[in-house]
Amino acid sequence: MAGQQDPEVRFGATLAAVGRAIRAAPAVFLVAWAARLALEAVSLLLRQEPVRLAYGDAISRWTVLVGLGTIVVSGLLIRWLLRPGRQALRLDLGLLVYGLLIGLTRLTLVGEATLLRLDRVTTTPVSQLLARTLLVQGGLAFLYLVFATLALWPISVLMDKPLSPVRAVRLMAPAWLTWVLTVIVLALPGLVSAQAGWLLHHQFHRTLADRLVDITLGSLTGTLSVFVLAQIYARRADGTDLPAARRAQPAVAAAG
Repeated sequence: MAGQQDPEVRFGATLAAVGRAIRAAPAVFLVAWAARLALEAVSLLLRQEPVRLAYGDAISRWTVLVGLGTIVVSGLLIRWLLRPGRQALRLDLGLLVYGLLIGLTRLTLVGEATLLRLDRVTTTPVSQLLARTLLVQGGLAFLYLVFATLALWPISVLMDKPLSPVRAVRLMAPAWLTWVLTVIVLALPGLVSAQAGWLLHHQFHRTLADRLVDITLGSLTGTLSVFVLAQIYARRADGTDLPAARRAQPAVAAAG
């Protein structure tokens, strides 16, 4: 495997390659962003009180389907970025296993559900809310770090080049810090937006407009993170940049 050559994965170089890939295939980026935004909007709708009251237990099943839809969109995008063509969009066993592995590694859904419940608490003292939120955020951070070590495992299955979890962790090791830094940087706009109510008005109440801003930012940064992860996989597993980034490289060099 090309990853045995131990190609470097630096933060700046990774972002530059992702930028080239987006410039070379803007339609792919916009379609993926729009798909994630639509799914986030549906999820937001399902969390509204009138909808929950009207449909009851069915909401949980629909919410799971929306989450699976987001995983499928991410999987198809990664495969398209790594191996452009119609074949990348097929719904096959590799995509199914990828979805199952993502579901296993992203146990953060439990933490996110907890955060949603905390977000609706209005009678708890602010000090307790802050302490509980920090506790849950710390748990989320830990789980995200665990996922970061295993990030290449489901992608290898998706690309029909399955790795063992141990091999995937070793392959990810040189790129782990780059991936974690990317997640932190991309999470900052969402965190600021999520805490805007407290920062501006000293209250945790979130209006529908606030939540629309949240999902717009979340879908944008989520799409960017998929591009970054695909680039990391390309560097570590194949020893090269994304095909779209390579296509844009001559133009960049000529412009320089």
